Amino acid sequence: MPAKRFILTILSMALALVVAAQTSLESEKEKLRADMYKYFGALDKTNLFNTTKRLKEVCLQQKDEKLFYKTWANEGMFTFNHINRQEGLKIAEEITKYAQKTNSKFGLYSATHLSGSLLSSLGQTKEAEEQFLKAIDYHERYFPEENVASCYTGLARIELNRPNYKKSIDYAQKALEEPKLIPSHKLSALSLKCLAYYAISDTVNFEKTYQEKKKLTDQTKLNDQYSTLVEVYHAVLHKDYDRAFETLKNMKVESSKLSLTSMVYEHKGDYKAALEYEKAYKKYSDSIKGMELGRRTGEYASQLNVSRAENEAKDLRIYNQQLKLDKVQSELQRRQLEDEAMALKLQNADIELSNALTRRQNDSLVSHNQRLQLNEYKAKIEAQETAEKTRKFRSYTFATAGILAILMLTYMQYRRHQQIKKLKAMNARLDEARQEAETALKMKRKFINNISHEIRTPLNAISGFTQVLTTPGLELKKEEKADLGKRIIENTDLLTDIIDKMIALSHYDSMISMEKIDEVNVAQLCDKIIAEYRPKVEGKGLTLTALLNLPADCVMTTNRNGINQVLRHLLDNAMKYTGKGGITVSASNDTPNQLTFAVSDTGPGIPVENCEKVFEPFYDTGGQVKTTGMGLSICRTICNLLEGDIRVDNSYKGGCRMVVNLPYKPAEA
Repeated sequence: MPAKRFILTILSMALALVVAAQTSLESEKEKLRADMYKYFGALDKTNLFNTTKRLKEVCLQQKDEKLFYKTWANEGMFTFNHINRQEGLKIAEEITKYAQKTNSKFGLYSATHLSGSLLSSLGQTKEAEEQFLKAIDYHERYFPEENVASCYTGLARIELNRPNYKKSIDYAQKALEEPKLIPSHKLSALSLKCLAYYAISDTVNFEKTYQEKKKLTDQTKLNDQYSTLVEVYHAVLHKDYDRAFETLKNMKVESSKLSLTSMVYEHKGDYKAALEYEKAYKKYSDSIKGMELGRRTGEYASQLNVSRAENEAKDLRIYNQQLKLDKVQSELQRRQLEDEAMALKLQNADIELSNALTRRQNDSLVSHNQRLQLNEYKAKIEAQETAEKTRKFRSYTFATAGILAILMLTYMQYRRHQQIKKLKAMNARLDEARQEAETALKMKRKFINNISHEIRTPLNAISGFTQVLTTPGLELKKEEKADLGKRIIENTDLLTDIIDKMIALSHYDSMISMEKIDEVNVAQLCDKIIAEYRPKVEGKGLTLTALLNLPADCVMTTNRNGINQVLRHLLDNAMKYTGKGGITVSASNDTPNQLTFAVSDTGPGIPVENCEKVFEPFYDTGGQVKTTGMGLSICRTICNLLEGDIRVDNSYKGGCRMVVNLPYKPAEA
C-alpha cells in the first residue's frame, strides 16, 4: 500500500508539472494573440513582428496549426499594407511553399485566402478571383467550420467593379449565410448589397438592406469602408441633399469625395457645381495616378537596381571562374612538359636495362648451379621450421583449450549462482505478494461480512416494522404507529449513510489528485459547520466548543468539499463515541505554510496499538458502537489527495483527539 501511494504521488506530481507547463504555454499564447491584434491596429511594426515570431514558436510547440497560419497571414497582410507590397506577396508565397512541404491543408487554405486579398488590392481581379474560389473550395472540403465571409465579400467587390451586379449580390448573400459571422464581415456584405441594388435601381431592396445595416451599425457602433458611400446614396434616393453633403465631409479619400459631390450636385440639378467638382475630380485623379505611377516606377527601379547588382555579382563570379580555369590550364601545360621529360628518362632507362639484361644472361649459367644448391638447403630448413611450428601450435592449442574450459566452468558457476539469487528474490516477492493477496482477501471477506451485517440490520428492522404496520386486523395506537414510523426512518437513514460512505470511499480511493481551486475563508467554514452540528450535539446532552486561533481574513486555496467531508466525518465519529462531556473543534495557523484542524472528545479514546489501524478501510474497533470503519479511511484518503495528513494525538489523555494538517497556501488578493 505505501509503495502504491508513493507511485501515485510521483505520477500526480509529474502530471501536475505537465499540466502546469501546458497551462503556462496556453496563457502565454492567449496573451501573444491579444498583443498581436493590438500592435496590428496600432501599426507598431517592431513589437508586432517580435510578437508574431514568438506566437508562431508557441503554436508549433502546441501543434496549433490554425493559429500558426493565421499569425503568419497577419504578418503578410501588415507587410503588404504598411511596408512593401512585393514583400507581402513574397510572404504569401512562403506560406504556400511551407504548407505544401508539410502537407498542411489549412496552410494552403490560409495562403490562398491571403493571396486573394493582396491581389484584389493590386487590381489583379482575375487572379484574385481564382485564389478566393480556391480558398472557398478548401473550406468546403476540409474546414466547413471556418468562416469564409471575407472571401465571399472579396468576390462580391470584384463583381461589383466589373460590373456584374446580380453575381455581386449573390456573393454578398453567401457571406451573410456563413456560420459564426462577425459584425465587420456582415456590415461589408450588407454595404455591397446596397451598392449593387443602387446600381440596378432596385430601391425596395436597397431600402430593406439599408435598414438592416443601420440597425447593425447602431448595435455595434461599427462602420465599414463603404458606409459613407451607402449613406450618400441613401440620402440622394430620398433627395436629402443636405444630409448627403454633411456625410461627404467625413469622407477621407479625396478623389471619392470629389466624385460623389459632383454626383450629388447632378441629382440636385446644380449642373454647374457638378461640372466644377467633376473637373476637380479629374485633376486630382490625374495627380494621384501620376504619384502612383512614380511610386511604382520607384519600386521597379529599386528592383532593377537589385537585379543589376545581382548580375554584376554573377559576372564577377564568372570572371573568377575564368581565372581559375586559366590557372588550371597553365598547370596542365606544365605537367605535360614534365611528362615529356619523364618519357625521355624512361627511354634512357630502357636502354640501360637492356644492357644489364645482356650482362645478366652472361652470368646466368654460373649462378644457376648456385641457385640449385641454395634451393636444396632452403627446402631442408623449411621442413625443420614446419615441424617446429606444428609442435608449438599443438602446445598453444592444448593450453588455450584448457583456459577456455576453466573460464567456461567459472562462468557457468557464476550464472548458476546469479540464477539462484534471482529465484530466491522472486520467491521472496511471490511470498510477499501472496501475503498481500491473503491480507486483501481477508479484508475483503471482513468487509463483505461487516457490510452484509450492517446492511442486513437496518433492512431487517425496516422489513419487520413495515410488516407490523401493514398486518391486517392489527390495531395500533397512534403513539405506537409514530414510534414504528420513526424507527423505519432511522433505519432507512442508517442504510443510506452506509451506502453513501461506500460510494465516497470508492470515489476518493480512485482519484489521483484533487483540484485545489476554491478560495476558502477558514474561520467562516468552521463557524458554518459548528453552527450546523451544535443542535445535534446539544440534543445528545453534550457541549460543542470552538477554539479558532485564526485571523478573520485567513483565506486559503484548497478544495472546499474535501475539508467539509473531513471535518464532518470527524464530528460524526466524536458524537458517536462520546457519551457525556463535550466535543471541541480547534483550528490554528501556528506553523508557517501549514493549517492545523483538531477535533477532541471526552469519549473512551483509542489504544496506542490501534492508532494506525483505525485508518485502515473496514477496520472495526470491536466496541459497543458498531461501525463500518469507512469514515476515518475516507478522511485519510482526502488528506493525502490534499497533500496533508491525519493522525491520532497520542499525547491527549482526556478521550480522543484527531489532528489534521494541511498545506496552507494563502489565496491571491
